[in-house]
Order: sequence, then structure tokens, then C-alpha cells
Amino acid sequence: MLIYPGLGKCIRSISNELKTIICYPLVTAMISTPLQGEFVEEYEQDKLYGSRDARVVSFDFGGTLADLDKERHVVYFETFNELGLTVDVELLKEKLVEAHNWWLDERKRTGMIWTEETRLMFIEKLFRLLNIDRDDLRDLALEFSKVLRYNFTFYVYDDVEPVLNTLRDKGYLLIVVSNVSSLETLTVYLTQAGLNEYFTLLVASGTIGFEKPHPEIYLYASRTLQIPPSRFVHIGNDYEKDYVGALNAGMYALLLDRENQYSLPQCKKISDLRESIRFIDEFLG
Repeated sequence: MLIYPGLGKCIRSISNELKTIICYPLVTAMISTPLQGEFVEEYEQDKLYGSRDARVVSFDFGGTLADLDKERHVVYFETFNELGLTVDVELLKEKLVEAHNWWLDERKRTGMIWTEETRLMFIEKLFRLLNIDRDDLRDLALEFSKVLRYNFTFYVYDDVEPVLNTLRDKGYLLIVVSNVSSLETLTVYLTQAGLNEYFTLLVASGTIGFEKPHPEIYLYASRTLQIPPSRFVHIGNDYEKDYVGALNAGMYALLLDRENQYSLPQCKKISDLRESIRFIDEFLG
């Protein structure tokens, strides 16, 4: 389930098709100061999302809820074949690394983030590295991008659905905050993983213009739901992007470290998502 904020009191709830319209009380105002991680609120407390007890659990997607079930170069190779383009799989694997390094340099040089436009730029760069250069290259990149989005498939970690079901039964609102090219892409990924129905709101960095760890991506979720950051817990597998970013936005945070990669005694860390429930209950009551 996906919520798009409206201008009135009604918010449409959408998955693959329009299912329902949910109405929430409107708050007066919410003003964020993201660089300080502070949240200044002006609202009628009893009108906050219909209840002063609203509680939100936010999740990262990749590496937290699910991960790719095929190597990235294999998915690209299958997409080339589907479009009738012949490439050598080992050469493709090599050029994907080159294209990725090019993107990292461009990102550093320009400050661009990963969006549908920069995704197309990446695909065009990959084409040229593979000596695919023709007059309709942008059109080909557009077609390739659309097919590629649906060719990514995911496996869901074993601890995910039991935790989502438990939290939903406890009355928590569940959302996803992800660094991904667009809301459309995030929706496709969650649908492919079979998880879309659990979530009230999806926040995609490429759509709103801010990437984690910038606090604004988290505060966007807060403003959209009209719930202050102090009523959020964010869970993710990246210390800087997920843990520090959420804390700087005024939220609680949990670092999911499945492989015990981080030695950070000062942070709240879990190795299994099932461990999150007691922390969430403790943070949000």
C-alpha cells in the first residue's frame, strides 16, 4: 500500500490499482530545520494523525528487508538479450564496473543524486563502453531502463515478514525510506519482493531530491504523515545513511548488522530484525 499526500484531508492509498481512500485529520503546520536535526512543531496535539499515540517504524529496503537474488551483471545481461542486443557477459561485467566508477566521479564532481535521469545517463555510458552508439541511444536507454526495472527480483530475509506482521498487529505504521531512483522503481521492487502491502508510505530519494543520510529525506516522511520525528524509529543496514541520518532528523534509530561488520558500541545495533521489536516498544511506548 502506498500513500500520496494530498492537499486536503484525504490521502489516496494505492498499490497496483486504486484500492481505497483514507482520511486523516489535518495538522496546522510543521516546520523542519534539517541541518540541526531539530523539529519545530505547531499543531493541535489531539489532531495529530487522529491520535497523539501515532507511531511509525521506517525501514531501509536493500540489505534490510530484501536483496537481489541474482548478481547485477546477470540481470543486465538478461535485459540485453530480451531487447535483442548481443553482448559478452564477462565484458559486460567489466564495463559495469567502469560505468559505476564513472558515475561515482560524476556524482562527486556535480553533486547529482541517483534519479531516473542519472540512471539513463548511466545506461547510455554503459552502452558507449560496450561500443553501442547510435542515433536513438536515448530512446534505447529509456526502453532498457523500463525493462531492467522489472527484471530485478529479490529474496526477502527470513526475519522480515514475521516482524512486519507483529508490528502491524501492534498498531505501528510501517514505511520505507530508500535511496532509489524513483517512487515508481521502489514500488516495483517492493511488489517484486511481495512486501508492498505492508507499507503506508514509500519515500524514494530520486523523487524527492534528497538522499540518505540527509535529514530532509526523513523529515519529508514526517511532514507527509503529519507525525513528529520523535514518534519514528528508522531501521537500516548502513551506519551513516540509516543510523546517523535518522538520528540527525530527530528520530530513533537501529542499525541492522546481519554480518557483524560494525564495531560501534555507542549505537543501538541488532543482528536480526526480530530483535528490533523490544527496542521499538521501548522507544515509542
